[in-house]
This record gives sequence, structure tokens and C-alpha cells, in this order.
Amino acid sequence: MERPLIAILDNKDQLLCVTDEYEGGNLHTYLLGTAAFFRCSILQKSAMAPFFKVGNKISFIYKNTAYHFDITDMVKNEKYVTVQADSLTLELRNEDASEYKATKAMTFEEYLKVFLFAGDNPLVMGINEVSDKKLQLEWEGSEDDLLARLFSLATRFDAEIEFVTQLNQHWGLSQIVLNVYKANDDKNQGVGNNRQDVLLEWGNNVETIEVKDNIDNLKTAIKPIGTDGLTIAGIEIDERDTEGNQLFYSPKASAIIYAVQVRNQFMAKVNGDGYIKKNWSYETKNQNTLAGQALAELKKISQVEVTVTIKSFEYLGIGDTVRALNTEYQPALNLSVRVSEQDIYFDEPNRNQTKFTNAQILQSEVDTTLIARVQALIEANKVFTYEIITSDGVTFKNGFGSTTLTARVRDGIKDVTDTFSLKWYKDGTLFSNTKTVTINAADIEEKAVFRFEVADDSGNVRGGAEVTATNIDDGKKGEPGKSPIITVNDDSSLTIEDDEGTKQTEPLKGESGKGVSAEEISYAISQDGTTPPTSGWSGTRPTPKAGWYMWTRTRFKYTDNTYSAYFYLVAQQGKDAIVISDTAPANPTKGTLWQDSSVVPQIIKVFDGTAWSMWGMSLDNLLAPNILSENGVFKRLEGAEIVNTFSYTDSGVTYTGTTTMKDGNVTIARTGSDGSTWTTTMDRVQGFVDTYKASSSSPARIAQLGQGKLYLAESGVGGYLPAAAVNPASWTNLSYAPGFTTAENNPCQYRKVQIVDGSWELQLRGQIKPTSGDFSTTASPVGGILPVGFRPIRNELVPAADSTKKGARVVVLATGEIQINTPNGGNYVSFGGIRIAL
Repeated sequence: MERPLIAILDNKDQLLCVTDEYEGGNLHTYLLGTAAFFRCSILQKSAMAPFFKVGNKISFIYKNTAYHFDITDMVKNEKYVTVQADSLTLELRNEDASEYKATKAMTFEEYLKVFLFAGDNPLVMGINEVSDKKLQLEWEGSEDDLLARLFSLATRFDAEIEFVTQLNQHWGLSQIVLNVYKANDDKNQGVGNNRQDVLLEWGNNVETIEVKDNIDNLKTAIKPIGTDGLTIAGIEIDERDTEGNQLFYSPKASAIIYAVQVRNQFMAKVNGDGYIKKNWSYETKNQNTLAGQALAELKKISQVEVTVTIKSFEYLGIGDTVRALNTEYQPALNLSVRVSEQDIYFDEPNRNQTKFTNAQILQSEVDTTLIARVQALIEANKVFTYEIITSDGVTFKNGFGSTTLTARVRDGIKDVTDTFSLKWYKDGTLFSNTKTVTINAADIEEKAVFRFEVADDSGNVRGGAEVTATNIDDGKKGEPGKSPIITVNDDSSLTIEDDEGTKQTEPLKGESGKGVSAEEISYAISQDGTTPPTSGWSGTRPTPKAGWYMWTRTRFKYTDNTYSAYFYLVAQQGKDAIVISDTAPANPTKGTLWQDSSVVPQIIKVFDGTAWSMWGMSLDNLLAPNILSENGVFKRLEGAEIVNTFSYTDSGVTYTGTTTMKDGNVTIARTGSDGSTWTTTMDRVQGFVDTYKASSSSPARIAQLGQGKLYLAESGVGGYLPAAAVNPASWTNLSYAPGFTTAENNPCQYRKVQIVDGSWELQLRGQIKPTSGDFSTTASPVGGILPVGFRPIRNELVPAADSTKKGARVVVLATGEIQINTPNGGNYVSFGGIRIAL
């Protein structure tokens, strides 16, 4: 799982460090306001541990979403410092909201300007789907906080709000964009996306689905109140289902709407009519609108609240609506659900969990064929795994040997081969319909492609796999190792086909009334081709060995339960065949091939007369689904993980490591003989990242270059190198106040320079003098005024040189005025060397 770098900032949002040395990273997100919190721990002895304290901030980017948190809780013990950080700003969560009554109907944004935008805050308005709606609202008492006021405002506008965090180049908070969407219903998505392309299916990408029903907030009647006390009295409501059962009802003289069927299911015992009533306000002067909105609200609050918790491996956005299917439920569970809460563990993705709301059962309780159609659709588009299993590999030599190919189709880990019809093709020609086929080296000229395809009950081809068998003609040919084929004829004679041709024995002469009831064939291998083995016989053919003899013995069982004598046949395995064993063959000759079965995958080696080496064949052109080679040159390699190991010595230190290319990332990881670790990554998200640690306990040195920014960190302190810090800033002439001018042809100038820690500095130079006479020894006149953007945040006093060589003082005010104090008089003052932090 992607594990982000986190930045720690001080209470003024200034970057302190960036690290990935944290443990137990846990991100928890909510649909309500897209709020979130983050937990993590760091070793208490780490140089960065002091930065993990209450009041500081944490920011990072995960799945292209920026997060900015305030550390609100810290627990420390002998080993770890553990913090929890909460999203949004401290002011939104903690500042109380005052009571407010609008004097006119106002838009959502107009209310925001009253509550939030009047002062200095990072919130800006983004998407607003209710911009054309105006309401006259009132809050009689203070809410718990400003955030609760925003949620209350959204509820009254039938809306949902989303906070989108944007970070600046120093990982600090740039702004929070507030998006307002129409609340989720059957017509509007609200926050998130309608992901009908995603199916959460038990047994596929879902481990478990838990459904929780709750009626804590259930209401079975509603009394709506509109503007100026408007009610629905005078409007009759009578809504029924297809069978005529009354669902919702309001008599013409009543101001209340009743959910009849829900009341019957959840009968209240306190009042006489059994209804649970809700008083509900809605700003409208139209009675029909009030009735319609109230009925819609009652339909929502009269439903059982269903919460679905799904342990799934799919990453979804907060608010996303998806489908979920679990055929283990009775009846099968087919839902439309919306992401309301996510618990994400960066280091333990198996603990990830998603909670869903707005659960709607999609299958009909009456029409049970719907779930079957859904399942059929899933089955029709399911992707299976297709494999070919070989008994003795697919490489032969000098036309000797055979192997069996077995087709296998898997649905996850389940073997479903037998649920399909199957066809085998050799070089495109159909030759078998069985699951297992035997191929002989003698039937292959150089190479042949064997492919199987499977089809479902409708005859649709669902997929298949293929393998290339190769026959290499190399070296001296051994004697063929053909096993005899024995056929029992009706007259009890035998027809035997072996290396010497076809021959037939005389019919067996049993005693009168005695016939053959069974045939028993067994096999053994031996290094002796003259005397049959005395042990090791089996009804299964053993694996041939180069130079050894394959013995076959046959006897017949008679109908009186007696047996005939054994008949023996023997054939020698070719000496140039491939030897399959966990250890190298003894006494090999040059050109001997050995398939090493002690490793996975098994490899073939060749003996060159002195040592064993990897054996292979030259391919000028290779075309596979994800690999393309032309004229011995790779043109394309897709979907692969390429790993290369290496070792080298530099400045007396030996480094060993690996280079890995996977998923668009290239990582070079090294470990030095001096205990150091060094990792260099070209990351598809972060760009170039280089991390070095002199030892396991040493702080990391980090360099990161990406998106046009260079970041450096060492000993827990780091930051970006601003481009402005390495570029010269131009000087601007100071506009003198009346009565002052340039002294000694050295005009007074100013400029603003960014230094490497990211802060800014005001620099002054030049000499100033009165247009006539000398400076006063008592007055502090203003010699000039700096423009906005070049002024310090507070008044600054600095010493300055003057013509008397006794010194003067220059005061630069936060309002931009430059005051000159000359207790010794003199005819000029120098601004040279004056530097003031901005």
C-alpha cells in the first residue's frame, strides 16, 4: 500500500521536518464534512520526536488528496511518542458560534460571509449547487462550535458540504475550498461519485459484509411548519402500494402526515395512536410545497437506518456509491451503498475497513430472478485463471521422451475446469477434447504450440492458455526408450508392439473351464538390462533415468483365482534425455541435460565437460501477451517486476542491494558494509527521492526533487530550497522624503531577498543627506517610505555609519517609514549593510 511522507509543522505552519520513519499510520475519514483524523507513533529517542507535540501540525498527500491536521493529543512512554491529529482548523472545531437571526432571505454564501468570511481565514467558496436558493433562518442559541453551525446550515439548505485542503510548497495550509452539493437522494449524488463500475462481491474482493439495522432515530409521523406558522391543514394525502395498502396518510383537516405501515410495525406504547411524531420546520410560504417536502422527509425518517460494514480491498473515495453482493445471505444480499467512513492502515492494509450508509436493497422480495440475473451477469464477465500443468516439462532432445499436459481453470483458488467444455489444439488444429493429453517428442519437429480453450454451457469461449513444446536435436542420439504396448486378444493371445516391431504370442492354454479374468501390469527401472529387478515394482510408470532400463512385467489372473507366470519386457532410456532430479547426475558426459527440480521454477542445465551451466535456446522473435522481442531485442515488457541484485565497492565501503522496477517506480536499495543504508527512488508521484542513513540509529538525510521543487532534510530538520533564494534580486531606488537627497553619488536603494530557509529579508544600501545643512542632533526625521510588500512586521532599529564616524541609528517602521536618528549630527548617513527580517 502507498505509504506517504508526512510533514511536521509548528503552530505557525512553518515546516520543521519531513519523515517516513513513523509507525502505525492510521487515517480515518468521515462523510460528514469530509472530516478526518490521523494517528501515528515515532520512536521516543528519534531526533524528530520533540516535533510530535500538541499544537504542532501534520500534513501529507495520500491518493492525490491533501490532508492538514492539528495535533490535539499526545501520549509518550519509554519507547514511543504517539499522537492524534484532527482535520480542519482549530478555530472551526473549537470556536463557539453566536446566535443569529436573518432579516431577509439569504443564500448559502451570504450566510457564510456572516459566519466565516468576514475575518481572516483560509476558507474559500468552491462548488455551490444551491446557489439559487434563499432562506430566512434563525439560530436562537449558540451552537457547540462553528463547524456545527456549518452542518446545521447545510441541513437546512438540503445540502452536503465538503472541505478540500490545498497545501503550499512548504507543506503548510494554503487554503480550504468549501464545496456545497445538493444532498444525496435518488436524483443527486452529493459528495463523492456514483461508482457503478465497482462491484464489491463476497468471495472476490470482499472478505465479509456486516449489516446493522437501527431504529434509534425512527419517526412514524411528521408535523411540518412553514414560514409564519404555515401548516398543511386543508391538504389530503393518501399514498398506497400496488396492492392497495395505505402507506402514508393525512386527513384533510389534519396538520400531521402518518406513516401507517411503519407504525404498524413499530407501534409506540406511550400515546394512544401509536405514532412517534417529529416537529419539522421548512422555509416556504407555499402549502403544497410544504406538504411535498414533509412527505419526502417522512419517507426518509420512517425507514430503518441500515449501516453496512464491508471489509474490502477496494480503495474508494468518501461519499462514493457502489454496489455490494453477498450470495451467502439467505436470500442473497444485493445492495446499493454509500461510503460514510473509512479506516485505513498504511502498514497493515489487511485491517482496512469501510462503513457504508444509504443502504438500499436492490433485489425484489417477490421477483427472485433478479439476483440470478445479476449473478449471471457477473459470471458472464468473470475473469478466470488458465494454466497448463506438465508432468515432465516441454523440452525434449533428439526426439526422445513424452509428457502430459493438463488443463486447469481456476476461479480464485477454486478449480472449476470440469464446469467447462474443453478443446486442445496443436498448431491451430483440434486434436483432443480431454482435460489431459500426452505429447511425444517424436511427433514434434523443432517446436509445436499446444493450446487449450474452454467454453461455457452457451458455447461462448471464455479463455485458454498455450505452451510451446520444443524438440532439440543436439549431440549423439541415444537408444529410443519406447515402452511396449500390449493388447490382449479375444483368444487370450497377446499382440506386443515394441522397438523390434509387432509380434503375437500363442493363445494361452488354460485348463478346461478356466478363462482370463484380469490383466496385471507393473513397472520398475534398473541399471541392469538382463536380469529383471527383484523389488521396486509399481502399477505406475516411474520417471525414466538416462541410461537406465525400463522393465515391464505382465501376468494374467484366471477365473479360478490362479495366476499365470510373469512376462518381462525391457527398454533402455536414451542416454541423451533430460535427467530430472534434485541433485546433479553422477558421471555426466558433455552435452548431458539436467532439469534441477530442487528450485522453483525448475531450470535446465547443460554439462560442458567441466561444469554445469544454464541451458537455453536462442529466440530472435518472441511474442507473448505482455512481452515483445524482435531480432533478439526487447521492444516491450509490460506488467512485470524487474529485480536486479548487485554488489560494488566505493571508497572502501562494499554495498550490496537490489534495483527494482515495478508499477512505474524504480528503486535502488543498498546496504553498506559500514552499517549504512541508502535508497534512491524514481517515484511516479514524488519524483526523485534519495535517503541515506549512516547507521540504523542515525537520522536520515533526504533529498527530493519533484514537480520543480528541491527538498533537503538532515537530522530531522528540512525544507524546500526556494528558487528565489538562488537568483539575484534587483535593487529599487528609494523615493526620498522632502528635504533629503543622495550623498556622495551613492543613491539609497532597497530590495527583498528570499534566503534558503524560505524566509524573506529586506536589504538597504546607499547614503542619504539633507538637501541643505547637516542632520539635527535632536530630531528623528523620515528620510523615505518603503512600499507595501517591503515593510517589516514590526518596528526595527539598526545601527548605521555616518560622516562623524561616531554612528547613527536607523528605525524602519512597520508602516514603511525610515526614520534617521543622528545624535552626533553629520552631513550624511549610510544604509549599507542594513538587513531586516520580513
